[in-house]
Amino acid sequence: MLDHLGLPGSSAGAEHTVLDLARREHVWIKASAPYRSPTTAATTMLGRILAEAGPHRLLWGSDWPWTRHEHGRTYAACLTWLRERVDDQTFHAAVDHNPARLLHWSPTVAAPASPGAERVSGTREVRLDAGKGAKLRPPGRALPGGQRVGARRGGGT
Repeated sequence: MLDHLGLPGSSAGAEHTVLDLARREHVWIKASAPYRSPTTAATTMLGRILAEAGPHRLLWGSDWPWTRHEHGRTYAACLTWLRERVDDQTFHAAVDHNPARLLHWSPTVAAPASPGAERVSGTREVRLDAGKGAKLRPPGRALPGGQRVGARRGGGT
């Protein structure tokens, strides 16, 4: 995992190395903390990574708790930085789909355990009335109202 887009702007050699690594199937790149790089360097590197390696191993991160960079940081601003620089498909890949693939999360549903609930991974119950916008959550995380959701580690390499 290369964090902060590899901290672009330090040297041309370092940026070449980051781009070389970004093309490798086992390397993931996190688009986070553009403020840790010189102005526009993170945006330029993001474009180069997407052009040369594509969006299928791009992740987004807030960089919270913003150590040594606390002033003026918000979660929303960090997310907006990426949102304003990529198309919808790339944004949803980096924020939703790619993290689920990397962590082998899948919303597998088995036989019902009780009325109005379904078993997930055979261990926890989850209500399936959350609607289309429901988000995948790590195992055991409580949803509003005390509902629980589980996630199953899938196969993969």
